[in-house]
Formats: sequence, structure tokens, C-alpha cells
Amino acid sequence: MTLLDRLLVQAFVKNFRGSEPVFEIGSHQLREGGNPYQDLRPFFPGRRYIGSDFSPGPGVDCVADATRLGVKKGSIGTAVMVSTVEHIFRVFDAFQEVERALSAKGALIVTSHMDCGIHAYPSDYWRFTPEAFARLLDGFPAKIVGYQGLSYNPFVVFGIGFKTVPENFDCMAAQFRHELEGAMRSASDSLPLKNKVSRMRRLLLWRVFGSKDSFRKLRDEYVIGWHEQATG
Repeated sequence: MTLLDRLLVQAFVKNFRGSEPVFEIGSHQLREGGNPYQDLRPFFPGRRYIGSDFSPGPGVDCVADATRLGVKKGSIGTAVMVSTVEHIFRVFDAFQEVERALSAKGALIVTSHMDCGIHAYPSDYWRFTPEAFARLLDGFPAKIVGYQGLSYNPFVVFGIGFKTVPENFDCMAAQFRHELEGAMRSASDSLPLKNKVSRMRRLLLWRVFGSKDSFRKLRDEYVIGWHEQATG
């Protein structure tokens, strides 16, 4: 799970709320005894939350394949699938299953690494561009697609799809985008001093002696970009 995953979910709940039950796909907290950083439940206080994964473990309430969730049609309010879809081989089937399971006013939050090494839990199959997420969300009447990092080689790609266009969608989406950008800037500003100094040193060295891509990647590490916001 990345910093963006947490900030994205937080900004979504604040601006769009999201209905219940919340159903997380890929909820296994990969540390014995659990991992609070990987726990998204606190962002949905007072709401029914179901964590699912293909294997049992901390954070998992039910064992389910992402392509066969084992729930009734229209029974999920908000589906959360962060840093997970790259580990699902039948990715098109998984998106179709989420669409089936979401209620008429449901929403999907999805993220995935793009510029990232292989991380097999247990397998790592795919990398997605912002354009790929936009197409995977074609079945949703409203969607927001963006990325973290360089526009031509993002670190993380994310998308939100809505089964029904929310009222005042453009206004709410604009506020959501503003808050997510601000949250990433705040995360950068709140780094410990030694981390800031190290980052400045690396920026200087890579600008003078390193590759342009290495410099730009570090420079835009906390930058949010937007690929598409669409309805209809």
C-alpha cells in the first residue's frame, strides 16, 4: 500500500462519502498480527466494512477470488481495490464482477503501481497506464482518472468510477482534486528534516551528474496529475 492509496481513500470519503457496505478486495495486511498502515477501515467510521482476499490473514473477513466475490448483484456500496489489480491475472473479469456487485449508486476506488519493480504476492502480472484505467472504467457513467509522478512514467495510477453520476459531480470532483493535491503537498512538507536534506542533495546531484529521468522522477514524486474526468 502506498501513501497515495491512503490519501486517495481519505479524500474520496470526505468529498463523496461512499455508501455501505464497503468491500475491500485485497485486504490482507502483509505483516504478522496486522499492519495499521495497511488498514483502511478507520477512513470509513461507523460503516459496515468487509475485507476480502484470496487467502486468510490479518484484515481478511472473507476469502474470495476477485473474479467471483460471492456476493449478490447490487449488494456493495463502495468497492476498494488499491495496490491489488496488478496481482489479478483475469483483470477484465475482476472489473466486470465489481460492476455486477456494486449497487446502483455504488463506486469503485482502484489504484495500481506503474513504475515499480516486481512484487509478487504471490504473483505480479500487470502494469497499467492512466489510459488503461480510463478504458477499464468505461462501464461507469462517471469517472476520475489520475496519477502520481511523471506524466509519461507515473509511480501510481488511480481511478474512481461511479455507477450513477453524483449530484453536483463537477463541483465535488474539483474539490476532491484540490484536496488530494494539497494532501500530497502536505505529505512532502511534513517530511523529517533529514529526509528533506537528503532529497535536496539527490536532486542537486542528479540534476548535475545524473539522468534527466532520475531528476524528474524525484522532483515530481509528490505531484498529482489528472488524465480524465468524464460523465456519460
